[in-house]
Amino acid sequence: MPQHKSSKKRVKQDIKKKLENNILNSRFKSSIKNFLENIEKKDFQKSSELFKKVNSLAFKASNKGIMKRRAASRKISNLAKLVNSKISPK
Repeated sequence: MPQHKSSKKRVKQDIKKKLENNILNSRFKSSIKNFLENIEKKDFQKSSELFKKVNSLAFKASNKGIMKRRAASRKISNLAKLVNSKISPK
């Protein structure tokens, strides 16, 4: 355990930040899961709304440094391909 006052404060801040990061990461993963479930149900109206939410959460996570920017872009790109392939008639 830290002995100095500033070190103790830093530990408290780190714990608080870790909880916030875990909450955002969990929301992002849950939104992806809900999005994929709606794609499977073929509910494209709801899935398009969820795609916007997933997109927002991914870039919010990348801006906060929880996820790398390119990883967020890659995940959004893969989900967009999935949406476009399911919606467009082939």
